[in-house]
Amino acid sequence: MSAIAGLIDWHGGPAEPSVRKALEALALHGRDGGSLWDGGSVSLGWRQAILQMEDYADKQPLIGGGGSLKLVFDGRIDNREELSRALTLSPECAREWPDSAFVLAAFEKWGDECVPHLLGDFAFAVWNSDKRMLFLARDHIGHRPLYFHRGDGFFMFATQPSALFTNPRVPRDIDDEKFILDLAVVPFEARDTLYTRIERVPAGHALLVREDGIVSLRHWRPESIPELRYKRDDEYVEEFQSILSDAVRCRLRTIHPIGSHLSSGWDSSTVTAVAAGLLARENGKLTAFTSVPPALWRPGAVTAGTGVTDEGPIANAVAQRFPNVEHVLVPGTGRLDLEALDRHGDAFEYPKKTVNSIGWLEKLNAEARNRGVRVMLSGTLGNRTVSYDGLCLLPYLFRTLNWWTLAREWRALHGPENRYLHLGALTFGPYLPEFVWDGIRWGFGIPRRTIKMLTGINPRAISEKDLRRVARHRGANPANAHRVDDRVMRSICTQTPDLGLIWGGCLAAYDVETRDPTSDRRLMAFRAAVPERQFLSNGQTKWLARRAMRNTLPEAVFDQTGRGEQAAEWFDAASRSRVELAAELENLAANPRMELVLDIPFMRSLMQAWPSKLSDKRNVFPYRRLLAVIGSARFARRIIECVNPSDISDPS
Repeated sequence: MSAIAGLIDWHGGPAEPSVRKALEALALHGRDGGSLWDGGSVSLGWRQAILQMEDYADKQPLIGGGGSLKLVFDGRIDNREELSRALTLSPECAREWPDSAFVLAAFEKWGDECVPHLLGDFAFAVWNSDKRMLFLARDHIGHRPLYFHRGDGFFMFATQPSALFTNPRVPRDIDDEKFILDLAVVPFEARDTLYTRIERVPAGHALLVREDGIVSLRHWRPESIPELRYKRDDEYVEEFQSILSDAVRCRLRTIHPIGSHLSSGWDSSTVTAVAAGLLARENGKLTAFTSVPPALWRPGAVTAGTGVTDEGPIANAVAQRFPNVEHVLVPGTGRLDLEALDRHGDAFEYPKKTVNSIGWLEKLNAEARNRGVRVMLSGTLGNRTVSYDGLCLLPYLFRTLNWWTLAREWRALHGPENRYLHLGALTFGPYLPEFVWDGIRWGFGIPRRTIKMLTGINPRAISEKDLRRVARHRGANPANAHRVDDRVMRSICTQTPDLGLIWGGCLAAYDVETRDPTSDRRLMAFRAAVPERQFLSNGQTKWLARRAMRNTLPEAVFDQTGRGEQAAEWFDAASRSRVELAAELENLAANPRMELVLDIPFMRSLMQAWPSKLSDKRNVFPYRRLLAVIGSARFARRIIECVNPSDISDPS
């Protein structure tokens, strides 16, 4: 992995000084050196993090195309053997070339259409001096971030926004409208970011940048993947096992010790198990890290019913199956560290919404780095590919008039975890108008979920931005009703959120690279092609994963009904930090821009009514949400308070 930056001054001014400053800002993303190419009005820069043996041969920026092409690359290419054959490379080149050389050779052969030929986690830029054109690209879901600013007479790009901010012509500010959307968990438009006049290369896209404008090229189109039809159910299982094994194998390529995030859930357990099996064939070892509550903490009445509060025992049952796995339990800190939010913000450059998890995340990665681990496997997107429960089959059966099969699935699913009322909501909910949902809630005495309750946003801002309409238009669901059917879920599973800053931030904050096999392009394409009936059958959810892993994972993983509660002690920790939280809320209230965005009176009322314990499950969400809003707003406030209005370019 690495970090990249570049600048083009269309009017002929010097570019090298700005790129050099940008590389200094990216130092933590590439601790093993770097270099730049200076072409006068165009300059490209690169910083390196050595993780694979081939990285020692990497000397970017690379020059090709007879001198007309200059490339900087950040990431990892996983189909080197396939590319070697397509590019007719000699065995020596195929074995010794760095990943960046494969990308340059692919661009020389296929030009703008090279990206679909590349498999892995990557972002890269190619400057074509003959055409005076810049080509920017990211992988299918944007594992690696890539941001840019279009200024008056210049274009600048970089892995991180902070690198762009080193240029005094680039504004360093939060876009209030985007901040409101982020608080409401409403998706941005493809190129939008949280920052003023900072854009991103959309995941699954490439951009052609010329002085007269930008052309967007989309290379990841999961909606066009045809349905996969096998004669036998077992064929789906065999294909899934093969793809999953390949997805994990290619992410084991490193010269450093490998770790994994191992919770009690299906996804991290599956990734850990597959990785352990593959490493065992080469006498390799895996260190699995599990976050557990502090030793003296005990779950309260409500917390005990919300999920698995101590994931250690189930995770240990997985680890014990593999002699080459060392299992490390990492106790939580038991406190809420607001300063950790600032450290997180500086490294990830994005607000931390799950404030309750900041302590264990830091401690777990610090423990990994102390053990020499620099590559960490995760199952972050596994619930979209590996452990999808298949419950969207119910509205599909209803819509396609397969009511006999629907009734059979209802009978098989019915139980303490799936009452008939819940099954009805899942089945008919996607097709019920919003006012019907409001009536149902009223009939059961459930308060109507408003955007204000769910987001902590100032009601005036909600009205002025017409937030409910914008949310509906972009497929968001602020009211949290059952609005998902198989068509929506298929889109959700393949059009993932842009997590580039999160994965990039791990390398900067902890010097640990996170690799997620569950987000592999082949696995996501397979998920898009598999019929819904393969995920739910005779009341068995996650049916495909059950069959694929039944001889690998312990029964404890299959038997658990609740989700793992990472940082389950969050409320007790937050209660001990009420003074600090209240002080931060007043800091937000004192900032005029934050006051316009946030519903300060509502947040104060929650602070004043802070319960001694969570005696009602309905109390859980408001206080989780309160912490998330405070965390996001603290990040935005720190950015805003650094803004010098005289430094901001005139948007006109």
